[in-house]
Amino acid sequence: MPTKIIKGQCSCGQSQFELEGDALFRIICHCNICQKYNRNKYADNTVFKVKSMQMTTPENNIFEYHRRPQMVARGRCSQCNMPTVEKFTAIANSNIVIIPNTNLSDEHLLKLPAAHICYASRQLDIDDKIKKYNSDLMSQLAFSWILFKTYFFNSTN
Repeated sequence: MPTKIIKGQCSCGQSQFELEGDALFRIICHCNICQKYNRNKYADNTVFKVKSMQMTTPENNIFEYHRRPQMVARGRCSQCNMPTVEKFTAIANSNIVIIPNTNLSDEHLLKLPAAHICYASRQLDIDDKIKKYNSDLMSQLAFSWILFKTYFFNSTN
């Protein structure tokens, strides 16, 4: 997939971003943190490998960690309090960001998720053929494996 300029924003439009990068994979997370952060029954996200990223309105973004170890800094708009961008910080100088799909235009959305993770915490059953990982440990391993394959080999199979 070629590198693209991707623009996105929170639901009120006050917190905007622009990134140059490649979409690696789409993932659906059912963990309690993602449910609370996204104010939804699950998080439907796309993970990007970023060459550069700019917060158009950095003053409107608040980043926070929701658990230890601090692996993901979750951005939220200071105006509408909705998600903006999540920065993967588990690896120093990482160029991985996680974007809620509601913040992206349709042209940047990947068709099928690579997996459902933390499915044991789901608030509703999803009847699809996508692989589901129940436990936190298996979900973290699955996410790491998918990230590794797509980051280095551009493959989700």
